[in-house]
Amino acid sequence: MQNILFVLYNDFHSQSAIHVHHFANNLIAQGLDCVVCVPRDKHTVALLQNTSYTVTEFSEISNLKDFFRNGKEPDIVHAWTPREVNRIYCEKLKSIYNFKLVIHLEDNEEYIIEKNIKKPLKEILASIDSIEIPERISHPKLYREFLASADGVTVIIEKLKEFVPDSVPSLTLWPGADTKHFFIRRKNSQLAESFGIPKDSIIFCYTGNVHAGNKHEVRSIYLAVALMNREGLPAVLIRTGMDTCEFLGEGEQWLKKHSIELGYIDYSKMPDVMALADFLIQPGRSDKFNDYRFPSKLPEFLAMGKPVILPATNIALMMEHKKDGFILPVVDAASIVDAVKLILNDQDLYEKLSCGSVNFARNNLNWQTNSESLKSFYEKIWSSKATTLSRSLEFQTPQPPNEEVTGEKIAEIETMQPCAGELENKNAKLRQTQGELENTNTQLRQTQGELEQTKIQLHQTQEKLAVLQSQLHAIEAEKQQFSILPTRLLESESKQFLIERYGKPTSPKAMSYATARDFCDSADYLPQLCKPNGDLKNVQRPWIVKEILSQVPLGGKLLEVGGGIPAVAGFLIELGYEVTIVDPYEGAGNGPIEYEKYRQQYPDVKIIRALFEPNIQGINPASFDCIFSISVLEHIFGEALQDVFRGIRKFLRPQGKSIHCVDHVLRGAGTEGHEENLKVILLNQLQLQNPAYAVDNFEYEYKRMIGRLKYDLETYYLSAEGHNFWRGGAAYDVFPFRKVVSIETCVSIS
Repeated sequence: MQNILFVLYNDFHSQSAIHVHHFANNLIAQGLDCVVCVPRDKHTVALLQNTSYTVTEFSEISNLKDFFRNGKEPDIVHAWTPREVNRIYCEKLKSIYNFKLVIHLEDNEEYIIEKNIKKPLKEILASIDSIEIPERISHPKLYREFLASADGVTVIIEKLKEFVPDSVPSLTLWPGADTKHFFIRRKNSQLAESFGIPKDSIIFCYTGNVHAGNKHEVRSIYLAVALMNREGLPAVLIRTGMDTCEFLGEGEQWLKKHSIELGYIDYSKMPDVMALADFLIQPGRSDKFNDYRFPSKLPEFLAMGKPVILPATNIALMMEHKKDGFILPVVDAASIVDAVKLILNDQDLYEKLSCGSVNFARNNLNWQTNSESLKSFYEKIWSSKATTLSRSLEFQTPQPPNEEVTGEKIAEIETMQPCAGELENKNAKLRQTQGELENTNTQLRQTQGELEQTKIQLHQTQEKLAVLQSQLHAIEAEKQQFSILPTRLLESESKQFLIERYGKPTSPKAMSYATARDFCDSADYLPQLCKPNGDLKNVQRPWIVKEILSQVPLGGKLLEVGGGIPAVAGFLIELGYEVTIVDPYEGAGNGPIEYEKYRQQYPDVKIIRALFEPNIQGINPASFDCIFSISVLEHIFGEALQDVFRGIRKFLRPQGKSIHCVDHVLRGAGTEGHEENLKVILLNQLQLQNPAYAVDNFEYEYKRMIGRLKYDLETYYLSAEGHNFWRGGAAYDVFPFRKVVSIETCVSIS
């Protein structure tokens, strides 16, 4: 066995690629040859440093042998996740090459499937033939067959073995910590001073982007810091990374009062920033998502030698409370405050947690050691048939054998006797003794198993009780401190002014674009929706309001597709319209909590939690005067986009208006894909207005609009500040600047 092929489901932008990068480098150092294969864009390997392996793409499958030093085919193919794009590629590999297949699991694939398809797995499987499964996720049915066909499976966390077939060997394979950069460091007092951190402050640090899946968890850290300051304990939060969504709500000004927002910083500077922290926090709780993952920040957190507060799920289940980390059933604002107070008042505990975290990282999160375990797993798969392997080859160091009397030991004793005839009775007695010992050992193991099961049940009961107590605590705190009041943006005089200014009927434009003139008008007269942060929505949201006022009589029924934050819907209701939002509000984590918040903030907005499509329940055909969207349609493709327009045609009344703002990349990465999708959107709009509209006419009108846009001095572009907001935590070279405009379209349905 010599040649190892790693198959990634994405290019080198992903966290998975970092794991494969380290494993491949270490396996090469241990004498193997490794090639990493990605679907496309293999040049993105430049994002990683010191690569010892060779890189190829799916399209180069026919000459795969050329990428190995010995010119031979792969001995082991390690598919990094069973995502459909990997499964299809591995099936093609099987038709060409002969190899052992290993599959890596790092997430609850079935949870991801449900979140992407927006249906329970049972319903998906029941109608699998009629559902288009994206290649970026696992196939609901075929991924199980893919796992069953494997010669071995690696899992990033033990609980993922629930998905591994009984007959397939498995290995728990943890990542490592980058100890070349992340290790125990002294605080840099000059750096703290440059950040304006007051002396004697309790410092928290959270490194990472905020997105729909973690926004509630990150908010809990801000809330904990704010609560500590309100209680007279000076505390500061250092944040790195970008916010890809709004997450602090109405209390943003209060919650950010004690935070230092650094945004994206270079990876090499991260350790010095983290060294300032007194505590590192991994917020969250046990759920269908967290139980099956290994949070990517935790290895670095632990390697820094700081007390780490984390929830009792995934890696924490292998750690000792108050030694390796401070482990809680739920890590939310209230529990963070309580834990910090307790640890600060016990210096011995603080030091124990500091030492415990770094020792845990050194003993368990070592790339070289974990790669040796992986190599050993490969060798056993290569040299043995799957049926002779134990189902679960454990990640931990093998334990010494039990000192039990065995058949081999009896045989050894027998060969030492001088005369077989004289020992017949003794042999019989030995065999009897052996049987008695085996019975005793069996009974002992059974008793130990029952005891362990009792301990587990007791622990689970205690955890459930603690979770309920913590949730009750949090609910009471929310009721007392942060009751959500309805949002109101307009006074009666403002309503009348806006109606008079923008309510005059105008001719709808099927193809237009946002301008600086319109933005400035919005900044003057609609500041509630036009914020000075450079985002494209600051020209889009006010334009939607103005366009609806000019096209739809007051009192009309409106529907917003993918409403997100219902600011525009609430604004239109205050002006006198009736508004319904169709949005699933089902991000990972605590999505329903966000829905509840919006329901309280905008009680007059009717929200239907679903994807917008022709078969949506709760809406009557031809029942709306206008259907609109803001920065939504560019994220929908193929048949799903056609479903949106089928729904628009079904639910709009005759002469009803279809009004949309679309983000469009004019130059830069993604230009071709954006242009292709934009043409589909605009052509569908024109065919709503006139079903017989000719495609040839469309190409002429489209080129004319784009040409006018490019040479118009007043065309509104996404600013550098807005791009930085969109970039999130990605390196600039990974997400460089693009020229982005807002395309505006309004038509009447025929």
